[in-house]
Amino acid sequence: MTLPQLRGVLFVTLILQLIATAQLFTEPLLFTGGGPANSTMTVLLLIYHYAFQNSLGGDYGMAAALSVMLAAFLAASLLILMAIADERRRLRVRANADTPDQSTNARGRGAEGIGLCRTEHMFLGEERVGAVRRQRTAARRTGSGRSRSNPTSSSSRTGRR
Repeated sequence: MTLPQLRGVLFVTLILQLIATAQLFTEPLLFTGGGPANSTMTVLLLIYHYAFQNSLGGDYGMAAALSVMLAAFLAASLLILMAIADERRRLRVRANADTPDQSTNARGRGAEGIGLCRTEHMFLGEERVGAVRRQRTAARRTGSGRSRSNPTSSSSRTGRR
């Protein structure tokens, strides 16, 4: 593969790594506490230090502002990631719907079409029971309706024309 073919994969990996890096907190806190001269200070650790750096209370305003900025950054990163994924996807969302109401509901929830419609469900409605019974009893009265020797005639089995 060449670099242009890997562009999408590399960009998604970059965004996921940025999100993961923004969430790094435990290791720098436990191992270095921010490190010598803040060399291992992360955004979450900075927020923690602003909020809880002394027992009398920290700078809660700065901690809250940084938290909002971090949330906005993560949301923007996620939106970019989802836009790229939506642009490059090959799989489309289809719904299994048997009635117009189910189809409307599925389309309203984001389905791009109907993938499976089970036609036998057309006969399950209360208003259809009578028609299905008439069809079934008519088929029983005439037998299978066709003979093997003459597929167009139904009289060979029943004796009627």
